[in-house]
Amino acid sequence: MSRNIIRKPAVTRKTGLSHSTIWRLERVDEFPARIRITEAGAIGWYEDEIDAWVHERTRGCGKRPPLADRGGLAMVQNTPAPLTNTGAIHFCIEWREALTREEFDFAASLLSWPWRLTPEQRTELDRLVEKCRDAAAADLA
Repeated sequence: MSRNIIRKPAVTRKTGLSHSTIWRLERVDEFPARIRITEAGAIGWYEDEIDAWVHERTRGCGKRPPLADRGGLAMVQNTPAPLTNTGAIHFCIEWREALTREEFDFAASLLSWPWRLTPEQRTELDRLVEKCRDAAAADLA
């Protein structure tokens, strides 16, 4: 069975994402991996993988994912597993209604460089995670 390979302009049309957003999502394994087509460096993606990725995203729009998909009960227990920087940022963004606009903007701004947080930024992020965990626990009660 042959698979169609599509180039970047077709991928941006199908997904509606910019080149840099595609690159960022690829870096964190949240987008189908590109393939090298030629020795000169031409790249492409398998069309069926892009279509599946788009379908997965459009099926969940408009609804908040179940608690189990947002970290589940482990996120609201007294001794949850430590979160990575990226995991903590995404958890805060998922529970954005528990945050003020400034707190949400702070968490969202960390997505650009989640691996380069200063100790002060990580401390503030931990505070926001605790605030969101409290909101999640209240949501479960």
